[in-house]
Amino acid sequence: MNVLTLMILGIIQGLLEWLPVSSQGMLTLIMTLLGEAPSVALDYAIFLHAGTMLAALVYYRNEFLAMIKEGTLLKFTLVTTLITGLIGGVLYLTLRNISESIGTGVIAVIGAALIITGLLQLNKKKGLKREPGKYDALITGVAQAFSIIPGISRSGTTTSTLLFRGFNGATALKLSFILSVPVVLIAQLGLGLLESPAMSWQGVYGLMTSFIVGLITIKGLTIIAQKINFGKFCIAMGLITLIPAILYLL
Repeated sequence: MNVLTLMILGIIQGLLEWLPVSSQGMLTLIMTLLGEAPSVALDYAIFLHAGTMLAALVYYRNEFLAMIKEGTLLKFTLVTTLITGLIGGVLYLTLRNISESIGTGVIAVIGAALIITGLLQLNKKKGLKREPGKYDALITGVAQAFSIIPGISRSGTTTSTLLFRGFNGATALKLSFILSVPVVLIAQLGLGLLESPAMSWQGVYGLMTSFIVGLITIKGLTIIAQKINFGKFCIAMGLITLIPAILYLL
């Protein structure tokens, strides 16, 4: 795979990773259409997630450093990741041959629920800005585990869950971004991608592009979430979530 193609894929990953659509599914589809074997395409798609993981790590470096000194956010991240790993592993073994249309249908339902929530919240104050608790970790961990199903976006699922839990848009996004780091790191190590064809000098160009675009996208989404009404934010996220379902039907 040439450098230009990988850089374009890096741009797509950097943009879509933080939106409620499946960036992995989109990248795998594009590369398969370009003639790559599905297994190789999946390797590259997961490898490019390392770029956006690094973007989240850099953007929220102060929060990650604070985790070492404080306990609340660290506990939330560890508990959520542990629950995701346990339930996600079972789901993967049970549903690994499930059709992507099922996942697309599930995320469409989430999108519709977000729009309804947003409409109900239009004339109310923004959501809560608080520290996540044990029930938030439990529910978000379970929800994140379902992103193992093809077509379901991890960021879309976690952000939606945190919005339903009453967090404001900026806080929901921040927590979702932070949760991406351990999940992607485990995927990189667990799948042995450091030894895959994606780990080449060409692959590094895609990785760096994914990192840069991902960093810019995090900044942009955070600014938007802080400035617009909580209800409007929910509606916008819900509409974006419905895009894969609409494309699938077409």
